[in-house]
Amino acid sequence: MSHKKLALFIALSLLSIVSGAVFGLIDLFGFIDGRHALSLTLLIVSVLLIYLITIVVFILNFAERKRTWPFFAVAALLFSTTFFLMSLTFQLTIASGMIFLAFLYYAYVNSAHRSHLFIAFSPKEIFFPIIKTSFVYLMVILALLAYTQSRQLISQHSLVSPVMVKIISRPMVLTLNKQINSQLQSELGSQLPSQMSAGEKDRLIRSVLKQSVEAMAQNEEGRIYGFKPEEIPIENAIVYDSGEIDLTPVIDGMLPQIAIRLNDEIQRYAVFAPFVVAFIVILIIQPFIYPIELIEALLTLVIFKVILRSGFIKLTKETKEVDVIQF
Repeated sequence: MSHKKLALFIALSLLSIVSGAVFGLIDLFGFIDGRHALSLTLLIVSVLLIYLITIVVFILNFAERKRTWPFFAVAALLFSTTFFLMSLTFQLTIASGMIFLAFLYYAYVNSAHRSHLFIAFSPKEIFFPIIKTSFVYLMVILALLAYTQSRQLISQHSLVSPVMVKIISRPMVLTLNKQINSQLQSELGSQLPSQMSAGEKDRLIRSVLKQSVEAMAQNEEGRIYGFKPEEIPIENAIVYDSGEIDLTPVIDGMLPQIAIRLNDEIQRYAVFAPFVVAFIVILIIQPFIYPIELIEALLTLVIFKVILRSGFIKLTKETKEVDVIQF
């Protein structure tokens, strides 16, 4: 085995070990609701590692091909070992290890195939489609992580956290504030003379707001979105001197109860919910892949220029016979 090929195998082994550890540590729900700022860093590092592994496997195609596949199996085993040590989930480890091995196989075979499609060596044309599909394997592993982690959280009645509810409800609170303020202005416009003191204005607005909440609860169940009027801390609403109100503190005070209600509702669909969650997580993460692809195109050109100038790989010319149809 040549020293260059040995160096590539060592690099692949080290990258596989680090990749397994990084993927095993990723907490997708911590990333979504802000429980762990580290999750975003791990997600970025995982993308970078997949990118570097694809480059190593791509270059391996041009080295001696003997004893290559056993090293891929060793790399997948190293990935699985550190993944299991970090995640402690056996079934997920097996599935992720198989996907990682399939990723190595895809990158190796298709890079060899594409390298023979072009007369001139062009990393952008040869390598870019491979790395683009390699990110699909990344997304599959993330989907498995989302499924497994959501399944565990659902069993613990903690899939939805108060922080997550706050993030999701923020646009709805802004819309609700506009609607309530518009409604109060139409109802109280003539009752809010300019000479009215701030205290009187505050009491009048809060009184009307409380009546509005009680009116909304006048249905068969006597509830508003599952909550009784007395469970809604309407007194937390902020009333400004201008007469406008802000219901954000009201919703913030109800975040724990909302999270509990949502977790109870999700528990009814515990069999299907993890699949839905995995799909939603992939939809959320997918748009962040496109900017990475743009950066990758430039980075790939720079990396291969450095590798060529260093002499680690060389470009040579050769003559090939091709079939030509003649009449």
